[in-house]
Amino acid sequence: MITGLLAALWMQSSDTLTDARYTMLLTPEKPVAQGQVIRVVFSGDVELEDMNRVLRSIDAQIIAGPSKADVYTLGLSADTDDQSKVDQALAQLRADSHVRFAELVPTSEAP
Repeated sequence: MITGLLAALWMQSSDTLTDARYTMLLTPEKPVAQGQVIRVVFSGDVELEDMNRVLRSIDAQIIAGPSKADVYTLGLSADTDDQSKVDQALAQLRADSHVRFAELVPTSEAP
């Protein structure tokens, strides 16, 4: 019985034994934005509750990030195609004390 087990193990390739037996799907490779896209850097002391409040106030969600430079990519709701609403969301972000930087991503660069 031991000889049979050893033979079976020997027949398996080393690739099969060392391959990961699971995959993790933490973040999609390319997030898909429904509406306009904004890049944001939050202040270092921002709490999750404050970040959620900011996102709800402009009807946005995080679609990517944070990057190594702590940049988040926000997707505005699909009905925010009106430029005045986008400008209002940007102004609101820039006025918030928890946001260091906010910029509209050109549609050619949007994820």
